[in-house]
Amino acid sequence: MLNLEAGMVAGDVGCGIGGPMMSIAWMSGASIVGINISDHQIRRGSALVKKAGLEDRCEFLHANFLDLPCADDHFDAVYSIEAICHSLDRLQAFREIFRTLKPGGKFVIFDWVLTDLYEEADDRHKDVRKRFESGNATPDLYTAQEQIEGIRSAGFEILYAADHALNSDPEAPWHMSLEGRDFSLSSLARIPAGRFFLPYFTKFLELLRIAPRGTSQTSTMLNKAADALVEAGQLGIFTPCFLVHARKPEGA
Repeated sequence: MLNLEAGMVAGDVGCGIGGPMMSIAWMSGASIVGINISDHQIRRGSALVKKAGLEDRCEFLHANFLDLPCADDHFDAVYSIEAICHSLDRLQAFREIFRTLKPGGKFVIFDWVLTDLYEEADDRHKDVRKRFESGNATPDLYTAQEQIEGIRSAGFEILYAADHALNSDPEAPWHMSLEGRDFSLSSLARIPAGRFFLPYFTKFLELLRIAPRGTSQTSTMLNKAADALVEAGQLGIFTPCFLVHARKPEGA
């Protein structure tokens, strides 16, 4: 969608430790600037970039994506994967992306939103939403339409928007591993036995000072949040797979 190639510079807004950034740089040949506010994640990511031999194409920028220290019309393209949903001011994030993107440049975002099935008047919907937003630090999620309108209001032209969860195999929904029924390593902590032993195991690691204090409490919080995500997925009121493809108009 971004038509990345060698010689282009793309911004990865909220890049984490740089997994997608390294894959995209390796496949496209483009240079990627990973924007992250976390020193810890940047240190981890920098070690991974060095190990992968991609220092010439991947770099980290320690910055708040609500106030990017980049000139206007800086990037050839920008993308963001499941990051802006954690911001309290998504509109400002979209405005900063628009400002730093070159005219004619494209923006792709793959993120968490509420679907059209969510009903604010439904007490169960509100309760599930409150539980997964709290446990995942995704305050006041946008609906799919609000996401589109927010990006458009920043100045973008919308090229495409769709919930890609709807294209998945109904026998293997996005929340399958969270249900603990796909028998993969990622779901071990979510099967009944894993859920029973994990609090004790993490508490033991805390006592040995292998894991930091609070690890057990965090794992319990995340399990509760995962329960709420499964319920939201089964109700169809939430998707982590909403994709918007947009363009900054020429002359903007």
